[in-house]
Amino acid sequence: MVHASQRHQDSKVLLFLMGILILLPWFRGGEIQWQYSFFQVCIYLTLCIAIFKRRSSNFQELSSIKFSLTVWSLYLLCTVIQTIPLPIGVVNFINPSIVDWYQGTYNIINRQTLDYAPLTLSQDATQYESLKQTSYFALFISFLLAIRTKKQAKTVLTVIMVTTTLASLYALANYLTKGSILYLKPLPPWNGSNHTTITGPLSYKNHFAALLILTIPLALGLLTTYKTSKLSHHPLGFLLSGRAFFLLVGVFLFFVLIFNTSRGGLLALVVSLLLSFALFKPKKILKTFHFKSWLKTSVAVIAMVLIILLSGLSDRLINRLESYGQNGRDIQRQTALTILSDFPATGSGAGTFPIIQNSYKSEFLSGNKMWQHVHNDYLELLSNQGILGFILMGLTIAFLIFKLYSSIKLNERSTKWLQISCFTSCNAFLIHSLIDFNFQLPVLAAYFVTILAVGLKIPTLRKAKRILTSE
Repeated sequence: MVHASQRHQDSKVLLFLMGILILLPWFRGGEIQWQYSFFQVCIYLTLCIAIFKRRSSNFQELSSIKFSLTVWSLYLLCTVIQTIPLPIGVVNFINPSIVDWYQGTYNIINRQTLDYAPLTLSQDATQYESLKQTSYFALFISFLLAIRTKKQAKTVLTVIMVTTTLASLYALANYLTKGSILYLKPLPPWNGSNHTTITGPLSYKNHFAALLILTIPLALGLLTTYKTSKLSHHPLGFLLSGRAFFLLVGVFLFFVLIFNTSRGGLLALVVSLLLSFALFKPKKILKTFHFKSWLKTSVAVIAMVLIILLSGLSDRLINRLESYGQNGRDIQRQTALTILSDFPATGSGAGTFPIIQNSYKSEFLSGNKMWQHVHNDYLELLSNQGILGFILMGLTIAFLIFKLYSSIKLNERSTKWLQISCFTSCNAFLIHSLIDFNFQLPVLAAYFVTILAVGLKIPTLRKAKRILTSE
């Protein structure tokens, strides 16, 4: 039984969490360490409030995913252990290349032997990475504990969608005015193209594309939560309805994605949509489509195609596709594999790739800051935290995604399509991470774990709502 005071506390926690989601993109997505450190403190404080204001028996939200949370916790524990100086013999047994690296540096500087060393090439980088990744875990738990009703789940997803829409409007305005309203310059090496492409408040256009592909499916899912009324059959009534709002936002964000010309982002979204369609086989919905429904849909699709062709968006996208090339990405991926071969068990240390890659990468890539990351989150995870870290994090994400998929199959209520939209968003993001470093930008990782938490929580909200009414 949950008391009114408990409901009030959870609402406060949820408001605070949504405030973080709203503000985070406008600080370059937390790309600079001090910017995200502020949000980290806010997330940790919020989780503490959410836990201490609850009774010990009110954590049933976490019981169904306790295996995933345990594995995730072990992964985070490994990042902490990497920062602790251990006897040199232990480090040599686990990761001999770490010892070689430290002894070479230590002997040159101090001219004496090394007795202790951490399992990372940079304690500072790994400590910050550990705190950053722990904040995602804390954010995930906080949303699971704070969301209690279907309305709250919809509100969280709407906040993400509206925030991305505002960022897209800002991006377009900045592009059309040639950067005259730019309030925060992108960081190098992308600072020279802030008004020649669509980046929004972020520095890197492909990161902005990742934000869009996280959000577009949410607009479609939120659209399904609004029931049709007699008034909505009238053109004016439909334009004033909630369905029209979410449909227009979804179409607008899709156009922005095309304008962004991210090949990988567009491909990831299409593949994820097709995957969801294949997995959930919406035959019932297709059967309910009458002639008028098919006619409206066909007209809408034709209109979208004509707008893309006549507006010049198709030319931008075709030129981008024709200019396809690895641009050094294949070389940097090979760099990650080379690092992995030297540090196979536990990697070079969480967050150390930008530091160690200079000693491994080809001269062809020079010192360009674009190559501080692998442009493949999974390879960067392997090089940073080795096979052990990759297995632990891989199991965590795989089990959580499978849990979301299983709960969708069992959900026969109106919230099913809202869950499918969360599933589609997460998969699009994971697919896109094969060709970019999405998880390295805090706002993207934070939005990903939030959407995943909401999707997992949705099936329990009917029961939670019933508990809320009992005093």
